[in-house]
Amino acid sequence: MLQFFVLFGGILLGVVFALSGEGDALEIAFDGGKLRPFAPFDASWFSLDPTLRMTFWSALFGVSAAFLARYGADQMVVQRYFTAKNLSAARKGLWLNAFVSVLSLSLLVLFGLAVYVHSVRTGAISSHVSAIGLIARMIRDFPAGVTGVIAAALLAATMSSIDSGINSCSAAYLTDFHSRFFRRPLPGMVLSGCIGAAVTLLALLAIPLLAEANTLFMIVNKFINGLGSPLLTLVLLALIPGRFNAKGVFYGGIAGLAASLAISFGVKSLALQYYAVVNLAVTMLCCLLLSVFFDWKGRPGNFRS
Repeated sequence: MLQFFVLFGGILLGVVFALSGEGDALEIAFDGGKLRPFAPFDASWFSLDPTLRMTFWSALFGVSAAFLARYGADQMVVQRYFTAKNLSAARKGLWLNAFVSVLSLSLLVLFGLAVYVHSVRTGAISSHVSAIGLIARMIRDFPAGVTGVIAAALLAATMSSIDSGINSCSAAYLTDFHSRFFRRPLPGMVLSGCIGAAVTLLALLAIPLLAEANTLFMIVNKFINGLGSPLLTLVLLALIPGRFNAKGVFYGGIAGLAASLAISFGVKSLALQYYAVVNLAVTMLCCLLLSVFFDWKGRPGNFRS
């Protein structure tokens, strides 16, 4: 809760101070083309071209698939549902989260516009500084105290994801694996430290290899879509009666995971939002084909390994 208020307070302060300088902020954003596709209207916003960076369709289908994976299959979120006292409370929490997510994303859009407006006013936009560098310059130009609050907000946003992720991974490992294969309990602090170190090491190895063709934002989202869509497939197939069987879904999920990561980092021209949709479809196809194969293999008269 404290992280929540620090995060929102920091974003609001940043937006207010950055947009309150000289010159009309909306006019600066309009002249720089940052209000597109709405002002001026851009017809390509409704294009069906899957290679365009963002369209109405990529946002609609891609974000829907990504958010379904997050709120329907992600351990970090699912475990929060189980902390609710009953199903009704979990539903209320989900709807409240949806409202707050729209609000927070809207504020982040304004924060991005604020960074651009501040960069134009100070002339930093023409010096070929990276996006992170522009944000850092804006924060340094704020009055004393405001800079500290915004820095704390950035740390709060980071920590709220890191600590929740490590905690959910630890809980999943202890429940699904450690208790089944080992009798001796494992201290939670030791497990959290090991998972945190492993994830940090993976990031240090993966980012330099992938950073040449991707920004950090793209790397994170491609990993999330590459891992989230196969998980969502397993949840959806559990709700769909039909041709799927346990072996087909298990091995299909593994094959879909490998294919999803290959697609996410091997296919370069696809819009970022579409990776979640493609990965979901590919994993479902893998599960279906392998289910059909194992079903055929298990019939009388067919060869059995």
